[in-house]
Amino acid sequence: MEADSVCQSNPKNQARPIREFGQIFGIFHQLGARFILASLYFCRSLSSSSFTIIRSTSVRTDLGVCMSKKNILAFSRVLLLGLLIPVQHSFAAATEMIDNGGFATDATSWNLAVHGGAATGQVVKGEYVTTITQAGTLPWHVQFTQSGFNLEQGHVYKLSFKARADSARALEVNVGQGSDPYTSYVGNFSVQLTKTMQPFTKTFTMKAPTDNNSRFEFNSGLAAVSWTLDDVSLVEVVAPAAKDTAAKPVKK
Repeated sequence: MEADSVCQSNPKNQARPIREFGQIFGIFHQLGARFILASLYFCRSLSSSSFTIIRSTSVRTDLGVCMSKKNILAFSRVLLLGLLIPVQHSFAAATEMIDNGGFATDATSWNLAVHGGAATGQVVKGEYVTTITQAGTLPWHVQFTQSGFNLEQGHVYKLSFKARADSARALEVNVGQGSDPYTSYVGNFSVQLTKTMQPFTKTFTMKAPTDNNSRFEFNSGLAAVSWTLDDVSLVEVVAPAAKDTAAKPVKK
């Protein structure tokens, strides 16, 4: 007797596949709620025309749809795939490199340097406000920075932050060396601020040699327009693939 016709021809077998499916799902259920969410995602695609696991010839019971042994096996493979995917993403969780990027109570770990013009800074309601009363002649004449984190050559990083200003103005953003010659690792990156708080992001590859004293900086010295900063972040998003160092046979 073919597996697909078991449920139709023998009513005694109707409950057995359901029990088998219940056992499979019960085992996976013990692996965590995260897997259950992934399972639901895959179950949503079960009725698609390109991938049907519950056949139209299956017999329905009070517990649901009676599945053949072949279909139970296929369904369990999908559930197993659902387990592997969230686990893979959990290992890729990014580690925040910026300290106190949310300015919850103060500006610890940050430094406001005024090399020209006149400016002051303070935390107001969980945001850092730079008040500029006199512009300088170069962007870095008013500079808000944090230093001391490690960037590795060949790795990919993403910086992000939110900012607004009292009126339209430009803000130069940089990640680079913390000492002379102050080489930039992100290139020219300038954003236009408005009165509305906006999110900004930039992804870059660290092409320079590894630097364990890199600096994140905001340069705002060219305009006497005050601006507000929040939610500063710098994370690694891609690490280079490990090189295959295994010995390879020599062609003769």
